[in-house]
Amino acid sequence: MIYRSGDAVPTDSWFNFPIWKNALRHAERVVAISEFVRRSTVAAGIDGNKIGVIYNLAPTSSPEPTMAAAPDTSVKAPFPRLIYVGNVSEHKGLIPLMQAIALLRVSWPALQIDIVGGSRWGEEFRGQLMQLIGTLGIERHVSLPGFVTDPAPLYRRAHVHVAPSIWEEPLGNVVVEAKREGLPSVVFPSGGLPEMVRHRVDGVICEEKTPESLAAGIAWLLADEDRLRRMGEAAAQDFSARFGPERFARQWAAVFRGNPLDAGDLSTGGGRSA
Repeated sequence: MIYRSGDAVPTDSWFNFPIWKNALRHAERVVAISEFVRRSTVAAGIDGNKIGVIYNLAPTSSPEPTMAAAPDTSVKAPFPRLIYVGNVSEHKGLIPLMQAIALLRVSWPALQIDIVGGSRWGEEFRGQLMQLIGTLGIERHVSLPGFVTDPAPLYRRAHVHVAPSIWEEPLGNVVVEAKREGLPSVVFPSGGLPEMVRHRVDGVICEEKTPESLAAGIAWLLADEDRLRRMGEAAAQDFSARFGPERFARQWAAVFRGNPLDAGDLSTGGGRSA
């Protein structure tokens, strides 16, 4: 039996945790979607010798109609433009993100950000977010196009992707999406997100989960447009090397053949550096 461990360990559920643990103990091989999930699984008492890591493929667009129109262009928007993609919810770090935008607009008065996504928990937090945007006086800097089935055109016109999740993300598919479009990411040090980014090579891993640290990471990228361009190229190269479909097919074929994963297939972003 092969078990794909795609989420965080369900330690917060007295019902799900023993079922999860029993399934993994009986599995011959366990495949985690990140090194963070692998470490969490070992810490929960599962034999680490049978656990490998295979990063997800970047999500593809849904065949459903787009719920909000995205610009059909690969031309960059006026500099600088940021993009956030994900649930509009507090645990995704949108409050510190808005506070960071308020700090950054002083140096970049033309700064714009697209907040792309809906909320599976209703509109209450979205209302709180809109109130915060008004209180901070950043209405003209923030666009909320809502949920789109294919955010690729929005990635392409942006200059920096941000993923400031406060909770411990098992992986961070949005970072893989951004890399596919040649876009560097700024991430909080949460869960598997740091594995997705090579610090100051194709993105920035913030020191802390604070608005100030987030603003500093974004500012470092925006301060040098030539460096920003090179980091976007590095992000696209890293997508091909660590997250592309050929790699995905090769790794899963090895699992089902009973072969060990190559050491190179388990490489991560390497954490922060000076």
